[in-house]
Amino acid sequence: MIVSIKLGSKLVKNVDLTDIYNNSYTFRLWYQHPKKTLTDDEVEKIRNKIREVVKKKYGAKVKV
Repeated sequence: MIVSIKLGSKLVKNVDLTDIYNNSYTFRLWYQHPKKTLTDDEVEKIRNKIREVVKKKYGAKVKV
């Protein structure tokens, strides 16, 4: 799943699995643009794309 998350955007620099509990997984993501600070809207677009990939590929329910 980590690879799928990273493939969601070139701006995802790192993904860590931080917890597993009752078949629920918690990930920490780092976003980084090489030349500028990302806006909240830009990060939200990346998150939405990753959510869709994870839902389609794994049938996962994403909690925010």
